[in-house]
Amino acid sequence: MTPPKVRRHYARAPIAEAVIDVHVDNDRAVSIEKVEQLADSLKSEFGTRLPLHQLQMGFQVNPNGETEFSKEQQVLGYRLDRAGRVLQFRTNGFTYSHLPPYTDWTTFSTEAEKYWSVYTKEMCPSRASRVAVRMINRVPLPDGDIRLDSCLNLYPTIPDSLPSDLQSLAMQLQLPMKHVDDAAFAVLQLYNAPPTSESRSIMLDIDFIIQRSISIDEVFSTLNVLGDAKDDIFESCITDTVRELIS
Repeated sequence: MTPPKVRRHYARAPIAEAVIDVHVDNDRAVSIEKVEQLADSLKSEFGTRLPLHQLQMGFQVNPNGETEFSKEQQVLGYRLDRAGRVLQFRTNGFTYSHLPPYTDWTTFSTEAEKYWSVYTKEMCPSRASRVAVRMINRVPLPDGDIRLDSCLNLYPTIPDSLPSDLQSLAMQLQLPMKHVDDAAFAVLQLYNAPPTSESRSIMLDIDFIIQRSISIDEVFSTLNVLGDAKDDIFESCITDTVRELIS
């Protein structure tokens, strides 16, 4: 039996938002009214309920050769909010988000699995088509004149002939992660953090995805595999300089 992963705990974990997301396929149509009833059943836990809209646009050419545009907005599901948590029930999936202060993966995934069980019991999805774990980190940077390569192992390389003082940054990598699952890939993004009165920081956005058919019973065991693997990505991206700031 494989022992559970020993996770490194950070007292000041820089996670701005943690997300568990599941897309599902249904052999039979699911009505939005049924999703609404499910959302209403949790109103004692989540004080706010808002509809999730999907906008569909299209065009066609009529017999006179004129182009006709169409626009349709429909409710796809409902967003439920309470302090530090956001839950989405949709006709085609489920999302659970953990906002600061972040606790730990075990707490987060256990909560999400509870609401996933509620969703699957009522919606009866046939299978999952995509599962993902996303960790949006606001990584603190030391004060003073610093180089990104002293804080991160993931950074853009600037030629010596160009100025090194970045004004803005947007970087994205998509990497196959076949050692985790044949259908797994990670999207890593590095971009400017929204300004605050606090110390300087940069956003490290890790989106770990498996896109294939997955049985409903295997969804959370698969998500927990991603939960372990995303820690490895984070540790690979930061240096001891950052570890000292968040410990």
